[in-house]
Amino acid sequence: MQQAPCQSCALPKEHQTSRSDRNFAASDFLPPMQLHAWHCVPKETGDVIGHLPTELVESVFMDVPNEHPRTQKQSTGLNGIADNDSPAIESTIPVCVQGQRLLVGPVPGGKLPSIKVLLLLARVRQGIDVATGDALLWVSDRGGKNWLLVVPGGDVAAKRVLAVISSVGAIRSDFAACYVLRKKLGHGTNAIVYSASKQCDKNGQTGSHAVKIPFVDREMDSKDLPPTWLTELEMLASCQGHPNILKLQAVYCGSDITHTDEEAGEKPQWAIVTEKCSAGDLWDWIVSSRGLSEEQAKKVVRGILQGLDFIHKRALVHRDVKPENVLLRRDGRPVLADFGTACRICDTDELQRQTGSPGYIAPEIYAGRCYSNAIDVFSAGALLYFALSMQLPFSGRTPAHTRSKTLKGIVDFTKSSVFLQVEHVCRNFILQLLSCDAERPTVDEALRNPWFEGHIRSRTSSQRHIRKLAWGKNKEHLRCKPVLSVK
Repeated sequence: MQQAPCQSCALPKEHQTSRSDRNFAASDFLPPMQLHAWHCVPKETGDVIGHLPTELVESVFMDVPNEHPRTQKQSTGLNGIADNDSPAIESTIPVCVQGQRLLVGPVPGGKLPSIKVLLLLARVRQGIDVATGDALLWVSDRGGKNWLLVVPGGDVAAKRVLAVISSVGAIRSDFAACYVLRKKLGHGTNAIVYSASKQCDKNGQTGSHAVKIPFVDREMDSKDLPPTWLTELEMLASCQGHPNILKLQAVYCGSDITHTDEEAGEKPQWAIVTEKCSAGDLWDWIVSSRGLSEEQAKKVVRGILQGLDFIHKRALVHRDVKPENVLLRRDGRPVLADFGTACRICDTDELQRQTGSPGYIAPEIYAGRCYSNAIDVFSAGALLYFALSMQLPFSGRTPAHTRSKTLKGIVDFTKSSVFLQVEHVCRNFILQLLSCDAERPTVDEALRNPWFEGHIRSRTSSQRHIRKLAWGKNKEHLRCKPVLSVK
């Protein structure tokens, strides 16, 4: 039986915000980097910071070995190389990580503007300068432009920068040197998910990370991520930096990524590493608890809405909010996951496509209208209804029946005796979330609802008896987790 998340180890309230932006805030503590001296800023024109051809990078860059040669060029630093062999650079060019971008420049004196290099799906490798031994990072963006970064502080500092760059969607190639797969967590038609531990973690036998290894079509170039996975990775990386969003830790592509012996016949090339939410998913917790109390549901829904608010402010729509896609950390914090159907709010073609899971799909999707991020609010309302009663507000005998009931929009609180014990303000809140899209509140408005301010009385023995009766009535259709989803 799924156990409820541990509440005793929850973070103190005053520390919750300070940890929320860990992925992006980590860049504030990185060492100051600079562009390699081989990048060309001609003295005559001084109008461009030049990226490097691959052949030139390969002549300078070497993957990190146990020992590195220092005999090809005797130099004490980058200035020696620049003065003797490279195009002239009048001053060093600073580089820093800013969100999902690498900020190159500006050149001191204001002669050249900064250049922003998108890190999402850029290729990144760690190495050293063959002449000086300086720590280097080779970043090749999606357009094939190469940027060579010098990282003061050696191997340790370069690894810190590499970890931050990869956590926003850049692709590494050193999976086997970083992680060890432990046990299989789940097996789907498109991927296998494993628990994993870091190579350097001696106590990580059970695995503290989740690694999703997608199946790659044999006819595709192994270096190309399948389109569906590309969308999920892009959407997840775009939403990093919030405590209620699943944390992306790294993306890998390389021949050293292999399944465990059980799936030895499959030779994958990709691995997506995220945090492992040890308390399972929300669906399991709801069912094993025979429904959540109103106070528990309030904490969960508040966290989900806060995550959705963060997503919507980035002009994205999740489109598949349901308990199975909400994971739980050990402290009970809900985490939005599965961004495989997410899209941008400006993509009008995509916002006319029917997608989602029956029971959580908003009526405007069924009606075939161009919808907005309000569909996520509707799904959150259906989730709240289910969390309290273990029933969906518009469930039908078939998907077509569910569609018909959703379009009618009649919310029946008599379906479950649990709602007799639910606060009136909570039932009103559910009605608002499940209303037609023109009247439905935004996520920000929903978070200001009076329900979140009120005190919920503790569950009485009569309420527990009512939940027991409701469980007996509903347990037959809750034996198996639903898997139907339109994507």
